[in-house]
Amino acid sequence: MSAQSRKPSLDFQTWKAMEKLVRPVRGTRFIGISNFSPSQVSEVVGNATIIPKVHQFELHPYLQQTAWVEENFKHDITVTGYAPLSNTNPVSIPSASIRIVCKARILS
Repeated sequence: MSAQSRKPSLDFQTWKAMEKLVRPVRGTRFIGISNFSPSQVSEVVGNATIIPKVHQFELHPYLQQTAWVEENFKHDITVTGYAPLSNTNPVSIPSASIRIVCKARILS
C-alpha cells in the first residue's frame, strides 16, 4: 500500500475543529498536542493547515528525550514537559540537588 493511499492513524476532525478556533483577535492564539508519537507528529505536520505551537510530553532530568525534543524543534514546535521533577515512580528518587531545591521551596 502506498503512503498516499494509507489511512491516517489520526482522526483529523478534532484538529480541524481546533484550527477553526485560532483567530488573531478574540480567539485562541495557539493550539498544541500532547503525548503524540513521532509518526503522529509527522502526520499532523503533513496534513494540518496550522502546525501545533507546542507539544507536551513527559520530560525531566531522568527522562530527557533529547532526540525527540530536537525532532519537534525541526518542525518549529515548542516542547513543554510534564512531571518536570520526575514522575511518581518510586524508582525515580530525586537527586540531592533536587531535594535541596524542594526543601528551599518547602515542598518536601
